[in-house]
Amino acid sequence: MQTNGRIFDHLLLSAPNNMGGLYACSSGQVRSLDDRPTCGISWSPQSGLLARAIQQGDALSVTTPEDTREYTGDWGDLHDVLLDGEDIYLVSTQHNAVIRWNIREAMEIERKVFAEQEDSWHLNCLGRLRGKLLFSAFGDFPVTRGYKDATPQRGFLRELGEEKVSRIRADGLSQPHSILETVDGAVLCNSETGEVWRAGRDDIFHPFVTLGGYTRGLAIRDGVLYVGLSASRNASVGQGAVRAQVVAIELSEGQEISRMPLPFTEVYGIVALPDQTTFLALLAQVLDGERIRLLRQRNALAEALAMRTNENVRLKISLGLPAC
Repeated sequence: MQTNGRIFDHLLLSAPNNMGGLYACSSGQVRSLDDRPTCGISWSPQSGLLARAIQQGDALSVTTPEDTREYTGDWGDLHDVLLDGEDIYLVSTQHNAVIRWNIREAMEIERKVFAEQEDSWHLNCLGRLRGKLLFSAFGDFPVTRGYKDATPQRGFLRELGEEKVSRIRADGLSQPHSILETVDGAVLCNSETGEVWRAGRDDIFHPFVTLGGYTRGLAIRDGVLYVGLSASRNASVGQGAVRAQVVAIELSEGQEISRMPLPFTEVYGIVALPDQTTFLALLAQVLDGERIRLLRQRNALAEALAMRTNENVRLKISLGLPAC
């Protein structure tokens, strides 16, 4: 196990909303890679792909060893992404849906909608348990945003099955979010109560640790569980954190090891890279993609400015005014 001073090295964190973006932890420092508010992130150690749910423009970003590409669709408030071979599962919170999107074909191939009334369930996060895909939601409310001020013990974790009626894996939750498989079961953020719940080999979830604030974002590496702790914007656990933190917990016993303060207010996702080589390679890919995106943006602005300048010149000439 790493010493406390280096335990947070090689983490990627996504932050939504104000002060959002993608951040990297290294040598005790947290550095911003870009300022694009991001909800869910997913990294595949097999393919090396990184997927991001970017709030601005409701965009899916996919970084490969070759390049970074962005896609948009009728996704409606994209909250989470989960890589699965050549597919990516997406959470459409507005449409109460889980979407399967194919990377090679760059197209949607399946959509499961659980309620017709927009954002009535508030689906948000995806995970796996024993080969089954799971999703968390605030509750099966009948009206749009009916969950407002009504979420305590209404949330659930369900299995994405073949039918529209999904199997309940855990209920009585309060604003549940991130789900992450462990060696013997899974862990789950019960966000509104500041808790992490855990299931063992019996697949029954129980409270594991209470951290305060708003728990969201999970990763595991070398027996350490990393938990994102956001400022308690909607939590009912006291004042909580003013800024976000990431908490390191000894997974076997649930003992807190250390906390690292973060330069933003909310955490959504965490990826714990296995080593420095992998971490630096992925950072290089992300930053190169951001460089190319900004170059394209700059070129588009330059073209728009040139067109506007030409229009201005033509207008002056038509009015008999000097062009310069």
